[in-house]
Amino acid sequence: MNTETIRNLNMKQSELEAVVKSSRFTGPKGAMGLTSDTVKDTNDYKLANAKTSKAFKDLQIFNLNLTKTQMKEMAALRRADRELKFSAAN
Repeated sequence: MNTETIRNLNMKQSELEAVVKSSRFTGPKGAMGLTSDTVKDTNDYKLANAKTSKAFKDLQIFNLNLTKTQMKEMAALRRADRELKFSAAN
């Protein structure tokens, strides 16, 4: 595969991961870090939970459709970009 295609796959994966992180519910938690049942009954929680579940499922499907070769090429490109940033910073 060419580098541009791999970059697009990396971007798509990053976008999906960002959606999963941003759609998490950030409401009140109990002393042990658990969300109480009263909070789980609110519409805000249900909406955030549904968004998170859908985004996570989309990310799972995306990752399942990648071939091993694509995953290796994506990892190699990320490593090369990281090394380039590191060498430019020094």
